[in-house]
Amino acid sequence: MSSSELFARETAILHDARTMAAREGLPADDYRQALATLAEDYQRMMRESQRLISRSDRAEFELNRLNEQLQALTTALEYKATHDPLTGIYNRGAIIERI
Repeated sequence: MSSSELFARETAILHDARTMAAREGLPADDYRQALATLAEDYQRMMRESQRLISRSDRAEFELNRLNEQLQALTTALEYKATHDPLTGIYNRGAIIERI
């Protein structure tokens, strides 16, 4: 979906408001209605932006939590790969790698 399709409604409302602003001699009710439509759409966009920001914050929190778990598992796996499970000292492969 292109950005022009994504904001088609907003683009149309903005175009209508600009057209209305450029015209002279219209009744005040016409201007009032165009302004009300523009304000309603702006309010809707603000609500949607807040919802998306909230969703993004939750996703970021979850990713950070999963990253911490992944790092803890990596550390545990590295330890298990290099240490003897019974004695806790370096295993043969780790000693050879160190030498």
